[in-house]
Amino acid sequence: MTDAETRALGGIKEDELVALLSEMIAIPSYPGAPGAEGALADFMRGYLDRSGIPARIEEAAPGRPNLIARLGGSGGGRSLLLCGHLDTVPPYSMPDPFVPRIENGHLRGRGSVDMKAGLACMMAALRSISEGGLRLAGDLVLAGVCDEEGGSLGASALAMAATPLADGAIIGEPTCLAVCPGHRGLEWLELRLAGRTVHGGSQDKGVSAISAAARLVRILEEELRPRLAARKHPLLGSATINVGRIEGGTQPSTVPGECVLLVDRRWLPTESYDSALGEIRDALRELEVSTPGLSADMRVMDVSVMAGGMVHAPLETPLGHPLVAACLRAIGAAAPGSPALAVPSAFPAWSDAGLLSAYGGTPSVVWGPGSLESAHSDRENVEIAQLLPAAKAYALAALDFCGLAG
Repeated sequence: MTDAETRALGGIKEDELVALLSEMIAIPSYPGAPGAEGALADFMRGYLDRSGIPARIEEAAPGRPNLIARLGGSGGGRSLLLCGHLDTVPPYSMPDPFVPRIENGHLRGRGSVDMKAGLACMMAALRSISEGGLRLAGDLVLAGVCDEEGGSLGASALAMAATPLADGAIIGEPTCLAVCPGHRGLEWLELRLAGRTVHGGSQDKGVSAISAAARLVRILEEELRPRLAARKHPLLGSATINVGRIEGGTQPSTVPGECVLLVDRRWLPTESYDSALGEIRDALRELEVSTPGLSADMRVMDVSVMAGGMVHAPLETPLGHPLVAACLRAIGAAAPGSPALAVPSAFPAWSDAGLLSAYGGTPSVVWGPGSLESAHSDRENVEIAQLLPAAKAYALAALDFCGLAG
């Protein structure tokens, strides 16, 4: 290990990471909490200010803050953005969600893995580099963004800024420390079928929207899904469609005149947004033609609508990109006993990296501590053993990608 690497890692301690993350868990930052993400943004700014790292808060929308901190480089090097979302999902039925506790080597609490752990490790990496007296050639920027669990107002603001924040970005979502340079695009759709409601005794005069929905599900499952499964991406696998909910009808003796289906469509970088939705529209037209008296409509669900006409775009950063290479080298040094981490992986969910890449032109990877499996659940937790290598890997990746001042 070089002297610079030793100095960059010298201030990163596991017990301090656990303490920092515990403080962050104790601050509610879901949209319904008082001030939403504001209290957490203020806490992070205070932590960074005490470490001598300039930080500011910018509103992406009224009452929805982004936190931006920067370690200025000497010039001539690549700049790196470490980014994570401040907001969490609500507590739901999680017991004592904001009381951090350690159980069986895991730190539990709402937001522990999604994704305050990633943010805590990023903050610790910045502080250690700064306190180690190192000057990077390129800027090292930290962004805590709002509203990722909603419409991604925070990341949208970064992506649409006149000047990109960085030449590369790391989104600290939980990947069990695997470097993920890609994920699929996402859209949530409402398919509304309108037939004709009549009394069940006059069934032949009605048009059952539920029966039509059953035929639509068959079209989607038996005709469209195999076509999607055949579209293979070397890293991301196949495109998918999932019917997640069906609701319709009023009572057994009434022919249902309306039925609503909620659909999840995941698409590949090799597909387009319009083509992904177009195939579903084609299925609806096929259903209308085969069912006289039926009308079918499709719209994007309100919870899936994003600011400025953006969509949940897929992420695909070339595997040979310097950012991917720097991250793989960094995790190899920080967790040398984990050979599985030496190769890129696919992130199974969607992330703000899709916006930064597609709209901000910033090559990005998803990479952070913890398992996505417990996110949003009543048992949300992060494995403590992943915190130290994550923070060290972020610091090493920054040294590698940004370079040292000459």
